[in-house]
Amino acid sequence: MATVSINPVRPRRFLELVLMLLALAVGIGGYVITSINRTGEPPANLGLHIGILLTIAILAEIGVHFLAPYADPVILPVAVALTGMGLAMIYRIDLSLHALGMNTVGMRQMMFVGIAIALAAVILVVIRDHRILRRYTYTFGLLSLVLLLLPMIPGLGKETYGARVWISLGPLSMQPGELVKITLAIFFAGYLVNNRDNLAIGGPKVLGMRMPRARDLGPILVVWLVGVAILVLQRDLGTSLLFFGLFVATLYVATNRVSWLVIGFLMFVPAVLVAISTFSHVRARFSVWLNALDPEVYNAQAGGSYQLVQGLFGQASGGLLGTGWGRGYPQLVPLANSDFILSSFAEELGITGLVVEINSLGNVESRKKYIEDLKKFMFERLDKLSEDSQKRYEKNPLRALDSKDKGDQEEFKNAPKLYDYLDEESKKYFEDTKKYLELLGVNYVVNDKLVRGLDYYSDTVFEIKSNKLGSQATVLAGGRYDRLLEILGNAKVPGIGFAAGMERIAMLMDDSIISENEEKIYVIYFDDTKEYFVKTVNELRKNGIKVNFDYNAKSFGAQMKKANRENAEYVLILGEEERDENVITVKKFSTGEQKKYSFEEVLEILK
Repeated sequence: MATVSINPVRPRRFLELVLMLLALAVGIGGYVITSINRTGEPPANLGLHIGILLTIAILAEIGVHFLAPYADPVILPVAVALTGMGLAMIYRIDLSLHALGMNTVGMRQMMFVGIAIALAAVILVVIRDHRILRRYTYTFGLLSLVLLLLPMIPGLGKETYGARVWISLGPLSMQPGELVKITLAIFFAGYLVNNRDNLAIGGPKVLGMRMPRARDLGPILVVWLVGVAILVLQRDLGTSLLFFGLFVATLYVATNRVSWLVIGFLMFVPAVLVAISTFSHVRARFSVWLNALDPEVYNAQAGGSYQLVQGLFGQASGGLLGTGWGRGYPQLVPLANSDFILSSFAEELGITGLVVEINSLGNVESRKKYIEDLKKFMFERLDKLSEDSQKRYEKNPLRALDSKDKGDQEEFKNAPKLYDYLDEESKKYFEDTKKYLELLGVNYVVNDKLVRGLDYYSDTVFEIKSNKLGSQATVLAGGRYDRLLEILGNAKVPGIGFAAGMERIAMLMDDSIISENEEKIYVIYFDDTKEYFVKTVNELRKNGIKVNFDYNAKSFGAQMKKANRENAEYVLILGEEERDENVITVKKFSTGEQKKYSFEEVLEILK
């Protein structure tokens, strides 16, 4: 008779220790490099930061060793690495926010990390065996419903941007839906463990998929109804999708039947379409997603795509390898330290390539037919178009598509698409262009309103934009010039070219281009203080002090942002008060200290 032996499960704690050390190195390294790149020296509280991360890691390691010895050795180090990187990035953004006089959140986030560690310890102590949670499956289901309904209670819940998902408890506010992610996962897991055998039983076969039996559709119908109720009552598509999607996902994991995913998709899509047509904020979200680069959507006062586009441009500016810790401009993205922290990481650590807007104008023949139909379209609404577009109706109707007038943009939303008029050769050329951009890792956006408007252009036209230049975002633009020599000399020679704004490129120059011995001093002035500014800057340069400034006297906030982007060590403020008192206000970015000094005192500080 054969003897069967079972090898005992190995805790693999040594592997976990090695991974933990790597995780700590990632978090601490990011923190140190950020400070060096921003201030030129290690952070002053480096010891405290290392102590906090080490304490977190040691407590977590000891807790897991004794309370969960057979836990997966990868999960804890990954959590520590993500926590360390998150704290480092928040610290990096805080440096920029502090320099701009804005609120920082680093210490608060540290507090939340401590609370999370304490809660994790309590859970490990109380729940030694996770299988006991199965006893409370329906308790967690009921708790999930209660949490989801809390925002509907008058006086407790509040509406934000059209959705009612927040509750207020005195000075504190939170989304109960964040806790629901945990309670629902426990409920669904417990329910499916108890019922997966029945749910996995196959019914009829449709399109190659084994469908479930009709009597087993009850649970998904109930969850679907609850999801729809959330959508209707709270008007929040995200929470509704979370509730229903989590159930469908766990259902698929439990049964391994693709048919459940298909059924879930077919059930939820109609609800989404109804939400888009019924709820304005949901419709606005989809519009932002689909038309992010549309000027009207981008410039919308509320619910526009400004944040999204800034995040995309931020990622694009980082390129494949990133700008490096502390060398990007994540502070230009609203809520970069919370909702859009991914774009902050992408910019400085690297994820994507360049962002390019492209379009195809096709050849002369296809463009001629398009222009005819475009003019017919414009003629029907000519009285509604701006004066510039009315002039372009006769001279160059293509340029009307690129109008910055909001009224024109609204009228041209339903204009015919040039791509639909391209012949097969032009379409193939454009598709090949996109294919090679993808192979090169260049992130592009097709903008069907992009036209250069000159007759010698053919096929591809493009623009490269930056998120650091405000409304004047285009840095470089051009396209194919195949017909240029044909027009000038009756010789058809393929070609391509572009024009670049040198002043805009200068504004975007990397700090590495600037010599190391150049002082990081930025001067802020205003239209009313130009004379005082010229005099002061001239005297500073005579004394060997190199300074930088904007040639246009923009708002104080805009100039401060530019000073921050250039990693200025000092900012010299020359306002009306300083002019009248014949002094200079000096602000040190690294400390936030700001004080008035005489010209002689400023020289002593800067030399």
